[in-house]
Amino acid sequence: MDKRNLRSKKTIKDALILLSSKKAFIDISVHDLCREAGISRSTFYNNYHSLNDVVAEISSEYMEKIRGKNLNREFFESLTRDGNELKLLVETGVFGREFSFYLKDLMAGDNSKAERGTRDDVLLNIKTLYHAFGVFGVLQNLSRMYGSNYYEAFRAETIDTLMELSGTLSKE
Repeated sequence: MDKRNLRSKKTIKDALILLSSKKAFIDISVHDLCREAGISRSTFYNNYHSLNDVVAEISSEYMEKIRGKNLNREFFESLTRDGNELKLLVETGVFGREFSFYLKDLMAGDNSKAERGTRDDVLLNIKTLYHAFGVFGVLQNLSRMYGSNYYEAFRAETIDTLMELSGTLSKE
């Protein structure tokens, strides 16, 4: 891919993240995005087929950014620094399944070495999936309840609660 296409894609992704901080994703049109990004519709369609394709690419890049991090206070605090990017991903739901399964693996930690298919393995998977999808559900509901003030609601108490839910509070 040439530099011009890479620059266009970055401009489109940045504009979508910014626009999603101003209004709900469902209310954003390609026209709105092109106006915000200062590009033509043909530039958009030369790079993407739909807004969902943009979100899927942002999601994929975000997952790459968080892979390898430990599940600790820094991990949860990094979610607040990602501001509008994470809000967009949480709001659209595109990112939820992959993020939740990633959290599940982090929560399982060393316990994931249980022999596959044994009772202990099944119970661990149920417990960690329950907690991981719970953490993601909390993020989704904060986004819905607080809208653009999402990250103001994401204070130390919320991080402590998420860490407690994920079973990492005592591991710091």
